[in-house]
Amino acid sequence: TTEAASTTEAASTTEAPTTTTTEAQSTTEAPTTTTAAPVCTNYIPLPNAPSTCGKQGKVSCRSAQKLGQATSVTDVNACGKLCGTTLTCKTFSYSPKFRSSGGYCQLYSAPLSQLSFSPCNTGVKFYDLDTCYTCSNTPTPTPPATCSKYVPVFEKCAKDTHCGTRGEICQEDKINVAGDASCLENCAKSCIDYGKECKYFSYQPAFYNSAAKCKLYKGGKITKKSTSWVKFYEQDCFKCQQSK
Repeated sequence: TTEAASTTEAASTTEAPTTTTTEAQSTTEAPTTTTAAPVCTNYIPLPNAPSTCGKQGKVSCRSAQKLGQATSVTDVNACGKLCGTTLTCKTFSYSPKFRSSGGYCQLYSAPLSQLSFSPCNTGVKFYDLDTCYTCSNTPTPTPPATCSKYVPVFEKCAKDTHCGTRGEICQEDKINVAGDASCLENCAKSCIDYGKECKYFSYQPAFYNSAAKCKLYKGGKITKKSTSWVKFYEQDCFKCQQSK
């Protein structure tokens, strides 16, 4: 009887590896079924977001809850996108710049409820990411950045570029948009803002009873004339003056 028992034990021992093999197989299969969660690359304001979104105030938080220094951004939604695409960001604040477009964006690693928020007129608006923004991986096209002021860079112009050529234009293809004649730089801005189709622009300063003139052209033949009051320019003669 004892022999029979030991034989049965041996049989069960030999069966054990088969169960182990099955486990090993299921382990190797696991990675194929695991898919990484899609990463969100674009955040937009939540439709019908609660009124608490964008409340002015201040927070009392530990320095560890601040994610770096405030960053300069184009608008509040750019700040929301920055927070959404920053791994540990839960809250952000936005404060518009005083004398120029855009504003400053500060990110925080804790939800607003944990930052001891107190409402007051600071000009700084706070947003809880999960409450106020949502993921949208089909980004809305952003309009090209506009420049508020252009300055001349005549010294960097190519030799065949018209950067203040006195003269006249013939066979011209005029753009029927009135350029800003308040100063040369604003006339340049009118042409650059119009787009690449604006190849030349002319500027004639005010003199005697004649008002200043700014004209935009798609093309034409410019001929030099040293006695002319009118000067011709191209877009490459000017660059954007970055606000400091």
